[in-house]
Order: sequence, then structure tokens, then C-alpha cells
Amino acid sequence: MTDTDTSVEVLTIDEAAAVLRISRNAAYAAARQWRDTRGEHGLP
Repeated sequence: MTDTDTSVEVLTIDEAAAVLRISRNAAYAAARQWRDTRGEHGLP
């Protein structure tokens, strides 16, 4: 990716869980935590 590239790579919950080696439920919990703490903790 270059400095002028504005594309953003995102992962699905299932993909993020696989990369982080956590369960799907744990990934959803981390995503809820991120949302509930306005991005201070958890998985964006």
C-alpha cells in the first residue's frame, strides 16, 4: 500500500477470529467491547 492509496482492508469476524486464533464468539465479544468503549478496547 502506498501513501496515496486510500483503500482500507477489513476482515470479517470469522477471518479476524482465525488470524487471532480465537473463537468466533470471542471475536464478536471483542467487537461489541470495541463498540461499547468507543474504540478504547476490543476489536474494531
